[in-house]
Amino acid sequence: MQYLRRHTLQKLIIMKKVMLMIAFVAGIGTIASAQTRQHKTPQQRAEAMTNRLNEKLKLTADQSARVNSILLAQAASIDSLKAAAPQGDKKGNRGAFKSVFENTDRQLSTVLNAEQQKAYAALKTERKGKIKDGFKAHRKHKAPEERAAMVTKKLEKKLNLSADQSAKVSAILLAQATRMDSLKANKAQGDRTKNHAAFKGIRQNTDEQLSAVFNADQKKAYEEMKAARKEKMKERRGAAVQKAG
Repeated sequence: MQYLRRHTLQKLIIMKKVMLMIAFVAGIGTIASAQTRQHKTPQQRAEAMTNRLNEKLKLTADQSARVNSILLAQAASIDSLKAAAPQGDKKGNRGAFKSVFENTDRQLSTVLNAEQQKAYAALKTERKGKIKDGFKAHRKHKAPEERAAMVTKKLEKKLNLSADQSAKVSAILLAQATRMDSLKANKAQGDRTKNHAAFKGIRQNTDEQLSAVFNADQKKAYEEMKAARKEKMKERRGAAVQKAG
C-alpha cells in the first residue's frame, strides 16, 4: 500500500512538471506570435514589398536595389505622415498619402520596363479589388432591427443602461438605422456633399436623442466610445490606402 501511494505521488509530480512545461512553451508561443504582429519598420516593409516585386516582375539585381530604395523612402514618408497627421483633417491626410504613393509610382516607372510596368499596374488593380471586397464583406448589410439590437447591446454593456434606458435607446437606434437605409436607397447620385450632410444630420439627431436618455457619466463614456471608434476607422483607412498604393 505504501509503495502504491509513493508510486502515485511520483506520477502526479511528473504530470505536474509536464503541465508546467507545456504552459511555459505555450506562453513563449503567445509572446512570439504577439511580436510578429508588431508594427514593421520601414526597412522591413520595403524589403517585403521588394521581394514580392522581385517574384512577380522578375527584377534584375540593379532594378531590385533601386526599387528597394524607392520603397524604403515611401515607407519612411508614410510613417512621418502618420506621426504628424492633423487630427480630423481627413481630406488633407488622404491627399498627403496619395501624393506619396503617386511619387513612388513615378519613380518606379523609370526603373521598370514596359512589360514590368504593365504587370505592376495589374498587381495594384488586383490589390485594390481585394481591399474593396474585404470592405464589402466586413460591411455585409444587416436589417435595421439587427443593427439597432447589436448597438443597443453594446451600449448596455459599456454604459450600464437601465431597462428603461435600454428600451429608449433601442427605439432611437432603430429609427436611425431605418432612416439610414431609406437615405441610402434615395441618395442623390454623385452629390457626395449633399449625401454626407444628410447622413451627418441623422447621426447628430440620434446623438441629441441619446443625450436626453443618458446621465452625465454615461454621456462622457459615450463620447469616449465615439472618439475611439473614429480613431480606429482613421487607422483602418490609412492602412488600406497604404496597402493599395
